Amino acid sequence: MPDLLDEIKDDLFREKYSLLWEKYGNYIIGAALAAIILTGFGVAGNKYMNSRYESYSDALYEADTAQDEDAIKKYDGLMENGNGTYKAIAGLRKAALLLKDSKNPEALAVYKKVIEESGGPKELKDVAKLLYISVSSNLAVGNKEYNDADAKKYLEENSKGNNVFKYSSMEIEAFKEIDNNNYTKAKDIFSKLVENPEAPANIKNRAREMIDAIANMNDSGIENATENKNG
Repeated sequence: MPDLLDEIKDDLFREKYSLLWEKYGNYIIGAALAAIILTGFGVAGNKYMNSRYESYSDALYEADTAQDEDAIKKYDGLMENGNGTYKAIAGLRKAALLLKDSKNPEALAVYKKVIEESGGPKELKDVAKLLYISVSSNLAVGNKEYNDADAKKYLEENSKGNNVFKYSSMEIEAFKEIDNNNYTKAKDIFSKLVENPEAPANIKNRAREMIDAIANMNDSGIENATENKNG
C-alpha cells in the first residue's frame, strides 16, 4: 500500500505541479498583460508611460524567443529594470528554465524574489508561492533533515481565505504530512477537501483516493505502526 501512496504522490508532484507553469502560465501572463494594456489606455496621453510598457513587452518577447542561457540573462535584465508585473513574469519564466536544468535551489531563490521583491500583482505572487512550495516539497522527499521555513510560510498564506490556489495548497500540505508519516493529519486535510463544495473536482477525486489508501494502510496495521514509531 505505501507503493500506491508513492505512485499517487509522484503523479501529483511530477505531473501536476512541476508542469503547473507550463499548463497555466500563458493564461496567467495573458491576464497580467491584459491589465497592463488596460492601464496603457488609461494613460494614453502619457507617451513616456506608453513607450515604457512597449519596451517591457519587447524585452519579454526577446527573452522568450532566446536560447536558454541568453534568455536567462534577458530575464535578469527585465527583473532588474521592468515594472512590477513584468518583473514577476520574467522571474517565473527564468525559474521555469532553471527547473528544466534541474537547478531547483536556484529556481527557489528566483521564486522568492518574485514573491518578496518584484512588486508584481498578487495573482502572480500566489503562482510563485505555489510553485515554490511544490519545488521545496520535492526536495524534502526522503530528506528528513530538510527544513524550509519559507515554504511553510507560503503554504500557510496560500491556504487562507479566497486564494485561488487554496485547495492546491491544502493538497500539498496533506502530502507533506504523509511524507512526515502523519497519516491521521493527512486524512483530516483530504477529508476537508472532499467535503468542501467549492474544491475542484479533480482535487476531490485525488483526496478520495488518498483517504482510501490511508484506510487500507490502517487496516493492514501499517499506519498505526508508523505513527507509533514516530511518537
